[in-house]
Amino acid sequence: MTHLLLAALFATVGTVRGTVILDSAPLPGCTVRLTSAAGEWTRVADANGAYRFEGVPPGKATLRFELEGVQSAERSITVDGGDNVRPTEKLQLSETKEEIVLTCGMPCSSRSSSSVWALPSCADYDLDTALIESMERGDRSAIALLRERHDREMTFSEKHRLAAAFLGRVSDDTPYWNELSVHAANAIRWSGSLEEPTDEFVQWCAAHDYDPAAYGVVTLEALRLASADRRSLPMLRDALKTGNELLVSAAVQGFAMQHDESALPAIARALEVLDGHTEWIAMALAMYQSEAADRIALKYIDESEREDYAQARRGMTP
Repeated sequence: MTHLLLAALFATVGTVRGTVILDSAPLPGCTVRLTSAAGEWTRVADANGAYRFEGVPPGKATLRFELEGVQSAERSITVDGGDNVRPTEKLQLSETKEEIVLTCGMPCSSRSSSSVWALPSCADYDLDTALIESMERGDRSAIALLRERHDREMTFSEKHRLAAAFLGRVSDDTPYWNELSVHAANAIRWSGSLEEPTDEFVQWCAAHDYDPAAYGVVTLEALRLASADRRSLPMLRDALKTGNELLVSAAVQGFAMQHDESALPAIARALEVLDGHTEWIAMALAMYQSEAADRIALKYIDESEREDYAQARRGMTP
């Protein structure tokens, strides 16, 4: 009799499945919770934004969709025995996230683009940011989703941002380091062409089907992203010798983030060589939080900006 009751019970359970999207794009990493009188189940949407619950008892239930940076949604449903296919759930970015995008410059675009030189769409940028934050908090499932998104991403800016996020956080980050370092090294190789492209650089870009002006920006950003990694130290030392303010700035920031005090003499020489205003470069030395770095920085920081330097120094986390 017991076996018959159990068989009857399991014969009535259902499957609940569906897809969650952001605008028109799949929303991988979205947490989907199904709650009913029988219990609670949790799933994470896959790379296609799909989720699936099996063995759900029939009756009233609630579906809740959650992802940082996205407005949560909750739906009341009725589960029947068999296959319950839900309408596509379309979520929206939270108001806070949209304000951040608008006030912090231009990390993304409101429109999708087919160009490798374009900014990523804001939907992709915010989703990647949420997944990166989940990965940094130790969510291993976010790594797999980010790998898939990295491999599908076509824009240089977002592909490199994702590559940098993996450095030191996955078991083998060598492919991601190599991806960044090749372009970062080109920033130094072509340092003389970053502001006024030479004929040689233009020809080299043409051979690689690169837009010279756009590729110059890509190399600088690749160097900046790579500069927090210890493997970048030889490149950063070479960058200091270029006399290019943008490269010197990236190098100073990299050394400061890594608290490499052995680079301070070379930084001091690089700042001496540069003509013009170097306050904005010297400001990065606050990240060192050391008196040796302060002595170099304060040679170049105007009296009116010294309080800003002091506040930046105090605000750094050792």
